[in-house]
Amino acid sequence: MTKNAPVSGAKPDHEETYDEWFLRMVDEGLAEADSPDAVWISHEDVLAESAARREELLALIKKQKAH
Repeated sequence: MTKNAPVSGAKPDHEETYDEWFLRMVDEGLAEADSPDAVWISHEDVLAESAARREELLALIKKQKAH
């Protein structure tokens, strides 16, 4: 799965029910996960990236409060 990849078909088509849309999303996700070119990100990398983003946001909030 690619980083921050947009979800194709993120909204149900007007002619499909929510259940049909949901099952289609699950099928697409499984197909993407089973793809030989799928890129997997380790849990540790996700945690590190989240911590870095959190620090950036907190610094931005602190900077905005100072003004």
